[in-house]
Amino acid sequence: MNRRLFLLSSVGLLAGCAAAPIGAPLPTVPPPSTPPPPVPPMPRDMAGFLTGPDPVLSPTGDAAFDAYVKRVLDEGGSAWRPYLLRVLNGVQPDRRILDQYMTERSMWVTGVGDYIKALVTPERITEGRRLVQASPALKRVAADKRVPVEVLAAYWGAASDYGRQHGQYDLITTLMTLGAYGKGPPWANWDIYLATQMIAQGRVAREELTSFADGSMGQLRWYPENYLRWAADGDGDGRVDIWGSAPDVVASIGNLLGRGWEPGVPWVYEVLPPKWYPNNPMDARRIRGNTFQARMLLRADGRPWRPEELNQYGELIWPPSAPGRVFMTFRNFAPLAYSSGTIPIQDADEQQAWGIAVGLLANRIREG
Repeated sequence: MNRRLFLLSSVGLLAGCAAAPIGAPLPTVPPPSTPPPPVPPMPRDMAGFLTGPDPVLSPTGDAAFDAYVKRVLDEGGSAWRPYLLRVLNGVQPDRRILDQYMTERSMWVTGVGDYIKALVTPERITEGRRLVQASPALKRVAADKRVPVEVLAAYWGAASDYGRQHGQYDLITTLMTLGAYGKGPPWANWDIYLATQMIAQGRVAREELTSFADGSMGQLRWYPENYLRWAADGDGDGRVDIWGSAPDVVASIGNLLGRGWEPGVPWVYEVLPPKWYPNNPMDARRIRGNTFQARMLLRADGRPWRPEELNQYGELIWPPSAPGRVFMTFRNFAPLAYSSGTIPIQDADEQQAWGIAVGLLANRIREG
């Protein structure tokens, strides 16, 4: 399950963000009201992580943070406690994370049109077209998973601009800081346990486990749950590195999208608003069922449908935040829409917005 949507990291986002005096307490906020999910079960292969006596955690001087540390330890119970003590040892709240998180949250876009504009850029189209031609990893995964190479490239480009955007914070510090001040979702504890699992199992070295200010990781901006479920070793070195290995990044995208992809089926196009007549019984049935053949509509970019697309059936989306714009979605829209996301968006369905943006970027990479 991909539970959260994450932010587009922009250059210079914090340039005008004023910092609080050093040593000033972080603002107190009420804890989230929704209870977190149950603690994940302990894996069986973590015993090698427990060497030496359990560390004793020192107070950080921040009451909210220290209380959250205690909460995480208590909720983990005796089974998780030895692992959590080792991972949390020396962790301090980081004001920079809160500052950047709050600044990014203030940058919410207001509709699907803005969302598309932010992700489907000329630079990403150009780089995506170059990678489609030049990347052996993209071609290999596309053939193996039967997912179009331009879709794999578009996901990568939408998530992190092909790895140009980097997280700079220690993941555990980020999750604990957000959780202590109610800025992460109610299930932030769950990510802490899963991140602890990643470290204890030796999947990722602690010093390499970096994140963005919202706790998402690597070039895919995934959370620990997605990493543990879908991340793959694409370069054969025995490690799964979604931070620095392009083959691993591409293989992981293929793992995620390939599970539900139907070869030969389109994903999404912007179309011209259809002209129909509600008094016509056939039109009335189509409106009620929201089922249309591609040949019945015109693409908004003026290009013709591909021959294999003409007889495909799809549904129409009329986003309220993008008046006048209509998007025709086909069966392969679902793997895109429910795969991930980036910018928080107001007054629209975030999963739909993400799926539309990635799909349109894939179209532009394929067609120019």
